[in-house]
Amino acid sequence: MCKAIYDIREDAKLEGTHDANIEVAKKLLILEKLSFEEISSICSLSLEEINKLAKETLNQ
Repeated sequence: MCKAIYDIREDAKLEGTHDANIEVAKKLLILEKLSFEEISSICSLSLEEINKLAKETLNQ
């Protein structure tokens, strides 16, 4: 039971970190000062995710 609770907590932490990285990436995309590759590296997101975020964020 303790292992299951630990796993759930770890998954929640990772999800929260991923969500925070997405928000940072959106802000960096809006600034338009870094390449998609640089943003991908900084935010630990795939280049595919950055391209998708760029379409969503910059085409609003």
